[in-house]
Amino acid sequence: MKRTLSVLYIVFMCSPLLIVVGAAFEPQEILRFPPHGFSLTWFGRVVQDPAFLDAAANSLVIALLATALSVVFGLLAAYALARGSGRYREAILGLLLSPLIIPELVIGLALLQMLTLMNIGTDLLTLVLAHTVICLPYTVRLLFNGVSAISESLENASLLLGASRSGTIVRVTLPLMKSSILAAALFAFLTSFDNTVISLFLVDTSTMTLPITIYNYVEFSLDPAIAALSTILILLSCVAVSVMSRVAGLDNMGPRK
Repeated sequence: MKRTLSVLYIVFMCSPLLIVVGAAFEPQEILRFPPHGFSLTWFGRVVQDPAFLDAAANSLVIALLATALSVVFGLLAAYALARGSGRYREAILGLLLSPLIIPELVIGLALLQMLTLMNIGTDLLTLVLAHTVICLPYTVRLLFNGVSAISESLENASLLLGASRSGTIVRVTLPLMKSSILAAALFAFLTSFDNTVISLFLVDTSTMTLPITIYNYVEFSLDPAIAALSTILILLSCVAVSVMSRVAGLDNMGPRK
């Protein structure tokens, strides 16, 4: 019975993806499933469309920069909180994780109002900083768990043998946190690359991201181009997760018995 329920759950969760992938091969200019034929026309149109290519490049740059910032800041905060003993540690950790419980619509509107009051225009930098805000909770949570899982005795042994605090972090702590760091980077990258709500408030014609371009496209067209683009993104995400899992051993991050 449990196996049957598990199979039904998997089918239910994957069915929207299967419909999107199937609709991408529709030869006619109408988005429908099942497709009435087989064609790769829409894949070719997507990879040759300058609007999609420019938006994908913007999203990639923003996601990479936001990932780098959120991992660096998250690592500093996570180490300080995990190794600290202050009575405000839980309060600070809750503050860093608060973007998870605040609707992105509220965050985006607040950022736009703040930039307007400060007379700062929206550009690539403001988008990167905004995406860093929403990526930081994921990196802090994952890296905090990663630091907490490392026994302080290993760091103390390194210090007793003459290593400096910074040398201990670089040679002992960070190598032991490789899986946590890569997992945090993957979560941050996907969160930034797929973000729509906050980007909707802060993009302009020069910083249009891929999710916003897709959103604008489906307002005026219902051809299978979006299904083809979604299929490409699904494939790239699966490849990225698979590679990260093999390289970093993300499937072995759970607590050891």
